[in-house]
Amino acid sequence: MTRKDVIAALKAHCKDLDEKKLQFEHMIQALEVEEVAEVAVQGEDEEGDEEEENADDDQVEHIDSSADD
Repeated sequence: MTRKDVIAALKAHCKDLDEKKLQFEHMIQALEVEEVAEVAVQGEDEEGDEEEENADDDQVEHIDSSADD
């Protein structure tokens, strides 16, 4: 194998590695997007739970104030 052959093989290998690196970067980005979406959904669920608790508290307060009348 000549030096030219080695250089050509190394360049080809480097190109393959670059393509693999891009695939990994895309996978990382996709996973990060999924993670952000999952955290957002969890946050919405928690907000919904808090709103339900607040609504329940409001009902109890309303019932209590009606009983005072």
